[in-house]
Amino acid sequence: MRSPSRALVGISLSLLVSVTGGCKGLPQPPQQRTEGLIIDLGKVVQGKRSIEVAVKITNDLDLPVSFDLGDVRLICGDGMEKSPTPQRGSNQRIELQQKFGRDFKWSFPIDTKLPTGTYTVRIKSLRKVDVELANPPEFQINL
Repeated sequence: MRSPSRALVGISLSLLVSVTGGCKGLPQPPQQRTEGLIIDLGKVVQGKRSIEVAVKITNDLDLPVSFDLGDVRLICGDGMEKSPTPQRGSNQRIELQQKFGRDFKWSFPIDTKLPTGTYTVRIKSLRKVDVELANPPEFQINL
């Protein structure tokens, strides 16, 4: 028969595992608005070889907008920028209708883990119909 102290240790360990098990990643900034886009960040996790970013982007403009996946850049500091790895079979040109949102899961490859801090993700070329907007939209993530 198990002693009461062993039972308490077992319960304490299982509670610790259940509480800390879902705590990957840092809290992310609240909803961000930039150049007519509304950015809602989901989970952002840095692994050994990549940074996974779940984000919902909503077009709050009166016309459709588009950008290429290759124009999305994670600014890593020291002048380094990373683009997300394309998923097989996915369209590299992203289009958002007016007042419409879409969920994305981007994986940015990295060689070494980045230090804890706030980093910028920039869409270098956002087009409203076929006209490029003057200021590239950007938003922050916490690692």
